[in-house]
Amino acid sequence: MKEEITNELKILEFQVDNEQADGKISNGFYGINVLKVQRIINMPEDVVQIPESHPAILGIITIQDVSIPVIDLTKSLQRSVPDLSPAKVIITEFCGQLHGFAVHTVNRIHNLNWKDVEHPPDLVDDNKVYSTGIIRLEGKVALLLDFEKIVSDINPEMGVKEEIIEDEKPDRSTKFILVSEDSSFIRTSLKHTLVRAGYNVHLTADGREAIDKLEEFVIESKTSERPLGDFVNLMIADLEMPQVDGRELVRMVKANPELQHLPIVIFSSLINEDYDKKAVEMDVNAVIGKPDIIKLVGIIDKILL
Repeated sequence: MKEEITNELKILEFQVDNEQADGKISNGFYGINVLKVQRIINMPEDVVQIPESHPAILGIITIQDVSIPVIDLTKSLQRSVPDLSPAKVIITEFCGQLHGFAVHTVNRIHNLNWKDVEHPPDLVDDNKVYSTGIIRLEGKVALLLDFEKIVSDINPEMGVKEEIIEDEKPDRSTKFILVSEDSSFIRTSLKHTLVRAGYNVHLTADGREAIDKLEEFVIESKTSERPLGDFVNLMIADLEMPQVDGRELVRMVKANPELQHLPIVIFSSLINEDYDKKAVEMDVNAVIGKPDIIKLVGIIDKILL
């Protein structure tokens, strides 16, 4: 049974505040996809500190016999209020891992549509920003945080990273892959890994850009009287993306007679198991959980080579 496609999302709004030079408190509003949230707890008193750990690591907490690292978002985001410590911990699960994120306040859940999520301004340095989108919540502006990048900056081994594919390197030079991924950090890692492997890569930052690019390829194919495969052979898509999310993007591709047979691989931090079942439900060729980029390349090879 295929899953329902809605392009909707639920965002948990929380605060990480900051004291400015004049002593005034600046409220910082942020958001996380509820699908990544396992629970919210008060800051435990028995946080076990880890010697010589990253400055943003508060320590380890134990919940139901499971040890969970806690990341202090006031340190990661470089925001702080003297005499005000984080009061809440958001326990998350993504990329197959549990993390706690310490914040000042947890506010509420908002029901939104991915069309409501805007891209960060172009003036922002993609390599340094921890935001994948901007959302407007009842007169407030909140940043949708790139939690994968936050974790990877603290411990690169735990996130998506560039890989060197060590194989006899079959000829991949005639194959073109379209990547649709909102995180500039992951987008760049995917590009460098795929290009080093020998693939040609087109990058888009959300589902709307992806469908527009695919439709351009269809027009170019017809105008030049060349097969579509001369322009694109496979699409990699994230599930969480502004404007048009991965599920809606798949639906739009499958609804287009010119594109409906294009192979699609979902690469997402939200899926940790039952990959084959999820692939059938979403009507795609494969589903891979982040951060396994080597497995992703292997699946692409099996589909295209």
